[in-house]
Amino acid sequence: MGRRGRKRRITLETEYWGLLSGGMGTVEACRKVGVGRNTGFRWRRENGAIAPTRLAEDQHSGRYLSHFERQRIAALRERGHGVREIARRIERAPSIVSRELSRNRLAHDRGGYDGDLTHARARERARRPKPARLATGEMARHAEIAELFAGGISFTNPASPWQRGTNENTNGLLRQYFPKGTDLSLHPETKLRWVEERLNDRPRKILGWSTPSKILAPYLTC
Repeated sequence: MGRRGRKRRITLETEYWGLLSGGMGTVEACRKVGVGRNTGFRWRRENGAIAPTRLAEDQHSGRYLSHFERQRIAALRERGHGVREIARRIERAPSIVSRELSRNRLAHDRGGYDGDLTHARARERARRPKPARLATGEMARHAEIAELFAGGISFTNPASPWQRGTNENTNGLLRQYFPKGTDLSLHPETKLRWVEERLNDRPRKILGWSTPSKILAPYLTC
């Protein structure tokens, strides 16, 4: 189910619990929100017949787990379900659930998982100031080499891929050989060199259909 489907499901479940808290029965509440009674009974069973707190809080963006999702993970785990089954039920990738269970638990939790506690930890971690990537990355001393370039050195704005067209185009070319998220350390150097040569010998429109190798050759000769 896609992001919109997950968001709609959370919205429906929010309405469902709201009707129950108003005194409506499960069957009628299911009919009102447009879900099957089996779904309603499953929601009740997974949450111990108690409405999750702050149900619709920060309906996730697709990347971060919401408070409600963490509460469901806790309930499902307590019922003995494994990572893959929990992931299937909350419509998330197993890797996300596995990472959540390992990342947001501390040693003194004694193997337990509390949805409210782990969500509070996650929110606290998100609020902590993070060191700027520029200050800790390879370009930390960019000012020292800026004078070597006629146009100096500039940095694109966050979430603005159109400002770095060559970079985005190169990423697209690389993904013809390595899918996004590939661990390059698993590939032998011979393959990496082969891909490098393929890309450097590929004609580019921006270079007048010449290749990077030909353009750079005069500058690389001793």
